[in-house]
Amino acid sequence: MFFPRPSDGKRLTSFEWQPIRYRNVIGLLKNPFYAGAYAYGKSEKRITVVGGRARKSYGHGKAFDDWEVLIREHHEGYIDWAEFERNQASLACNAYGRSGGQKSGRGGRALLSGMLTCGRCGRGLAVVYAGLAPGRPVYRCDRPNLMLGLPRCLGFGGTRIDAAIADGDRACGRTGSN
Repeated sequence: MFFPRPSDGKRLTSFEWQPIRYRNVIGLLKNPFYAGAYAYGKSEKRITVVGGRARKSYGHGKAFDDWEVLIREHHEGYIDWAEFERNQASLACNAYGRSGGQKSGRGGRALLSGMLTCGRCGRGLAVVYAGLAPGRPVYRCDRPNLMLGLPRCLGFGGTRIDAAIADGDRACGRTGSN
C-alpha cells in the first residue's frame, strides 16, 4: 500500500508515492476533513514555568467541543460524521499506553505483551527478549528509566507466567488467542 508524500520538501507542489506508514494512517483517520468537516483550533499551546523559565509545548489536542471552529458537512467527505465519531472512540479505546483503555496484544512471543501494568507506578510493562534466539520474555517497567533517568520500577521473567497462562487456557478448554 502506498501513500503520497511531498517530493520537494514542504512546499507540496509535487508528490511521490511511498510505502504507507502507521502515522499516515492515524493522521488521516483523526482528521475531521476526512469526514467532510472544516475544523480550526483543534490543539493548543501550553506554557509552564520550569526552573524560573517559561517552557512552551505545542500540539496538545482539545476535545471536539473545545475546538474554535467546526463546520460539519463543509464538503463531501469519505465517511459521514457519525462514522468519524465511532472511529475516534475506537481509536481512543485502542490507544497503546493509555490508562483505563482496552489493551491489545502487541507483537512478539510473550502472551501478556501490552496487557500488564506496573504495580508501583501504573504504567504499561514493556517486554524484552533475553538470551539467545528466540529469547525468553522479560516483563519490565522501563518508563521511569527512559523518561526520567530513574531506576526501573520492576522486572521479572515471563517464561513461567506465560506457561501458567497457557496451562490455564488449556484447563478451561480454550485454545489459541481467545
